[in-house]
Amino acid sequence: MRTKILLALLALVVMIAVAPVLIAEKTPTTPRVDTRVLLDSRPDSAEIRVDGKFIGTTPVEYRLTPGVHRLEMTRGNRFSPWVRDLSVSEVPTRVTALLESNENPCPAK
Repeated sequence: MRTKILLALLALVVMIAVAPVLIAEKTPTTPRVDTRVLLDSRPDSAEIRVDGKFIGTTPVEYRLTPGVHRLEMTRGNRFSPWVRDLSVSEVPTRVTALLESNENPCPAK
């Protein structure tokens, strides 16, 4: 009788130890889905950096992983840099940067 109880307890301990491994193997992994982001600027042809990496000039269609990304758009010395943090979800997004001119307007006469 005592042997049967010990064997039952041993079987229970083994099942508890093995269960997480069996469950983990059957859990499907969710594939990473990148989100489509359209990046544009006014004026056009601004250089784009995402998280510090140059990706091209506007307009550009790019794919980003969900999360927060740092966008930087520049267009020579005539315009101030445009820098924003973009929170990307699974919904396609469009971003248009309005670059501000550094040049002073003509003085009034």
